Amino acid sequence: MRHIIDYIDHPFRGVGDLTMSSPFLDNSLTRSPTSSQAPQLQTSFKFVPLMDLYNKPDRIRVSLSLPGVKMDDIVVEFEDESRVLSVSGETCSETDKDSLGLVVNERQCGEFERRIRIPQGENIDPNRITAKLTNGVLEVVIPKIEGRPDPKKVNVDKE
Repeated sequence: MRHIIDYIDHPFRGVGDLTMSSPFLDNSLTRSPTSSQAPQLQTSFKFVPLMDLYNKPDRIRVSLSLPGVKMDDIVVEFEDESRVLSVSGETCSETDKDSLGLVVNERQCGEFERRIRIPQGENIDPNRITAKLTNGVLEVVIPKIEGRPDPKKVNVDKE
């Protein structure tokens, strides 16, 4: 009985374990609200597209299911400083918005967003990231750089 009460009081207690299981998943669900990186409250619900993530020796490949989404409705961004790949957009046709006579509504409609954090240990080339939409699947390829990047030489000037 105590376990049921704990679940009712804290139904999302184990959610943090999901985001901690992979260095690629954005941990915004587990951040402290007082953190400087705390997510802003959103007034609208965004659904999260399903994805497969492959970490190959020469690239990271992300495949996201976006059935019915048009290429023009997808935004793919990579934030260099935070090393986060963000895929967002909106899906909904005009007929989907007309709910008159709607009996069953199982398809997701509206804004979507998926954020994938690239671990610091992965040497990637953000300038060569590509994205391609084929048959409702968005494939994003993030090329890796061989070895470590060369250190940047800093010149010392005389006074």
